Amino acid sequence: MNECPKCKCFIDAPVNICPLCQSRIESKTLYSSYPTFSSSKPSHFIARLVLLIVVMASLGSILINIATTPNHHWCIFVVLASLSS
Repeated sequence: MNECPKCKCFIDAPVNICPLCQSRIESKTLYSSYPTFSSSKPSHFIARLVLLIVVMASLGSILINIATTPNHHWCIFVVLASLSS
């Protein structure tokens, strides 16, 4: 965007004359039309791996609980303990 030095308006077009006051526009870019994007995000591999292990252990304990002792719900303690860490 270019800024008109006389009327201080921002013009988002490639013109050399301000459409409002007809003064000459300096061709300096103050703002970009698009935001900057950084594609280099840090990878949190260890945190994702621990989360996968916790979810798999919770699901495994639920399946073992259903298969072995369906009347006793001990898997709730395992799931709550894994969520607390």
